Amino acid sequence: MRPSLRFTDNTLTPPPGARYGVARPSIAPFSTQMQWADDVTIGAGTQDANGTVKSEIWVYWVNGDIDDCHYVIIQRLRGTFSPGNMLANVASSRGFFQHGLTVTNTLQDGSGAPMPHAQLVTYTPSSFRSSPEVPNAPVELSMPMTLQLPSSGHWAPQEFVAGDSGSIALANWGIADRTQPAALMQSSYFHQIQGVNREDVPVGWDPSVSPPAQWPRWYSSLFDDGDNTLMPPTLSQGALQFQVLVAWELRQDAKERPPRGGAPRTSSRAPEPGPPGPPPVSLPVTLQTTFQQDLAAFHNPTGCRTKFTGAGSVPVISGAHHLCPVSKAYAPCVWKANLAEVIFPLPAGLAGDLTR
Repeated sequence: MRPSLRFTDNTLTPPPGARYGVARPSIAPFSTQMQWADDVTIGAGTQDANGTVKSEIWVYWVNGDIDDCHYVIIQRLRGTFSPGNMLANVASSRGFFQHGLTVTNTLQDGSGAPMPHAQLVTYTPSSFRSSPEVPNAPVELSMPMTLQLPSSGHWAPQEFVAGDSGSIALANWGIADRTQPAALMQSSYFHQIQGVNREDVPVGWDPSVSPPAQWPRWYSSLFDDGDNTLMPPTLSQGALQFQVLVAWELRQDAKERPPRGGAPRTSSRAPEPGPPGPPPVSLPVTLQTTFQQDLAAFHNPTGCRTKFTGAGSVPVISGAHHLCPVSKAYAPCVWKANLAEVIFPLPAGLAGDLTR
């Protein structure tokens, strides 16, 4: 059954008059081709893993102040990664299946250097381990802010909470939180986990505990008592749907980065036709997102093509227990923008000649 992805209508849109904007940078589809000539079932076949992601970047000029500028950035990623159609899924051989996905977001200044006046405030999802009782990972982001909104020709503060909520179906999967707040880097590692059967016996392979390079550790998790391969979790054979939200807060003294377009009006006269409030403060940023897709195929000696030269009474050994890992780190998706240019123009009919 195709895993479900359920989300409420977003609450990221602020009240009318707020100084905000939304960028939707295009992310090209991801793909990688896999082969394993050593496997009897896979043979000369090829399998195409794939992924698609949509990105939204919400920018809020929170206080509308050109002297002590306060921005908030919320990035929302929605995507699906799949191993494609598995070439082998029999007792002697399984693969290729998907056992992990790492999503990493990093905020930097316009030149790609660290930002001293920024902080990673909140993100979702966080660490999670599915269970029969709780198979879905919660995805909940809440980012409160005090916006300056137009009111009778003046700016007035109003509380607003930007956020979204929902869940991700992760049966027999979990999430490892690899976030580094000091580096403004948020990272989530979605991966298979080891569960228990009805007799409370551990079953399944957790690559975060027993990585592909550690043969003795993963061997006992992938074969049954009859030396047959164990079927990967249903989610590992199909599409993983996910959502990630991250909120950063940035502050900038406008004296260091003068705004373009002149200073705000301070007249207390009744609104007249003119510029709808001060222009946003210039602040170039770089937001980099990377994806790593982890896949694998494995077989027992019956599914293996390799012939080993032995000695004594066993001169030739046919086959072995092999795991063929594929870890595809895709090229970074880089969004560079001046936050001032993302903010939507404030309608003149709404704000008029606003004053403080």
